[in-house]
Amino acid sequence: MLSSLLAGVMLCGACSDEKELTGKWKLERYETSAGDVCEVDSAFFNFMKGTFSMICVCPDDEYVTFFGNYVLHDDVLDINLRSGDVEKYGGLFRKYLDWDGCSRSFQVEGLSRRDLQLAHGDSVLYMRKY
Repeated sequence: MLSSLLAGVMLCGACSDEKELTGKWKLERYETSAGDVCEVDSAFFNFMKGTFSMICVCPDDEYVTFFGNYVLHDDVLDINLRSGDVEKYGGLFRKYLDWDGCSRSFQVEGLSRRDLQLAHGDSVLYMRKY
């Protein structure tokens, strides 16, 4: 009985994290592994039931959307983007994300109703709920 209760508590914790993550997030800044801080005001992340999108607003007021999926397990967030989007808009993709490929695993360092911090190696993304 105790093990069932503990499993239920752990499951509710995972549901709570998923609930907090669901929605739109504005990327405010990221810190690179080289120690550079990059202010960002034109990238938005959207998490909804396993689907992911990122919208980049370009200087000419046009926008590009990257689509993919995500999995949140404990404090690890895996994001996988469609390769066609990355191939087509690779320059924008690297400008806003600094990724080497279409997939990345993040350590969730902070998650609340208003703030999200994701780390990959020595790089950290700082987001605010939008």
